[in-house]
Amino acid sequence: MIVDEIKGMYLDVAALEEPFPVHLAQAKCYAAICADRYGLGEIGVRMTYVNLETEELHYFHSMYTGVEIEEWYRKLVQDWYRWAKWQMDHIRQRNESMKHMDFPFPYRAGQQKLTAAVYHAIKEAKELFLMAPTGVGKTMSCVSPAVRAIGEEHGDRIFYLTAKNETLSVGTEAFSILLDKGLDFRTIRITSKEKICPLNEPSCNPDDCMFAKGHFDRINEAVFDLIRKREIFDRSSIMKMAVERRVCPFELTLDTASWCDAILCDYNYVFDPDAQLKRFFAEGTKGGYIFLIDEAHNLVERGRDMYSAVLVKEHVLGAKRILKDGPKAAAREQEAGTGAGTGAGTGAGTGAGTGTGAGTGTGAGTEAGILGEAALSAADNGSAKLMSMAAVQPPTVIGKANGGDAAQPPTVIGK
Repeated sequence: MIVDEIKGMYLDVAALEEPFPVHLAQAKCYAAICADRYGLGEIGVRMTYVNLETEELHYFHSMYTGVEIEEWYRKLVQDWYRWAKWQMDHIRQRNESMKHMDFPFPYRAGQQKLTAAVYHAIKEAKELFLMAPTGVGKTMSCVSPAVRAIGEEHGDRIFYLTAKNETLSVGTEAFSILLDKGLDFRTIRITSKEKICPLNEPSCNPDDCMFAKGHFDRINEAVFDLIRKREIFDRSSIMKMAVERRVCPFELTLDTASWCDAILCDYNYVFDPDAQLKRFFAEGTKGGYIFLIDEAHNLVERGRDMYSAVLVKEHVLGAKRILKDGPKAAAREQEAGTGAGTGAGTGAGTGAGTGTGAGTGTGAGTEAGILGEAALSAADNGSAKLMSMAAVQPPTVIGKANGGDAAQPPTVIGK
């Protein structure tokens, strides 16, 4: 028997010297299952690569005895089992740690009502907008019930999103307080590649970066060591493990996030189609996600930036000139490093205020929640009053998120 695994690609298949290891491993899994089912003493594996444009074919053949393929498969399953066992044990310990966990502080005026509203919004997969002044404890009033909802299986993971890295510290502190109270909850704070990269200029070329060279040989053990620690994984702890294990700190952050209960990050990692975390929000990826969105009124301006582009007049004229002058002109422009292009649009916005958000969104299509907050301004006499909604213009959110695909966030209507 021969198991034939066919892969289509746009690469020059004739230039391949050996099959991609992950492709071969996939085929060997099928071969091991077939050999066991049919009691085969020997089985063949063929990797077939086809160029999707030219339809050129390139083959790689290998043969295995029944014993060889069984031993290989058993080792693969054993390696996977320790991850699965860790995850099952962690979920059990996490949920157990929540049973006797109360709100960490005496309730302030209105705070208990707020906490209950957030919990029920998540449980019922609804949207909730929160408007409250600074100092009433909005962050903990959102984080605590969201954590409780995870333990009661109303969600799989919390995303705490902010417009500024500085405000992530507030969310980090809230989770830290709950951990100090005995909560077993893996939490990670994502730092951008530019800020966490140990090089002056990020370069993922193994010839330029000692962390990139051999990264994939060491990353699994680095992640497994890290997730067994009971702490909030921030820039400091990620860098410490990255240096110790000699792996890319940014990739270590992303891989560790896959095993965490809460992820604290910028809006971009969820809503920006270019920067979103594909492992969570790629098309076809599903998950029960709870979104806590700080200062949600900022999503209006940020949304414009994420989903807009600008045309630069010089670029358009340059493209027009190239098309007019023909292929030779295009070659000269390319050699000179010039040409046509587009850039991401930018814009400046105004408006004061802070806010926190909560809600749920799953890949199955439940509603994504956002909490926003209108701003408060202090009057001359020292009393606080609510600014006009026209001045603040927090976003109005309608409809549902399109499943787990963050490339299509809720419809936002604003300024």
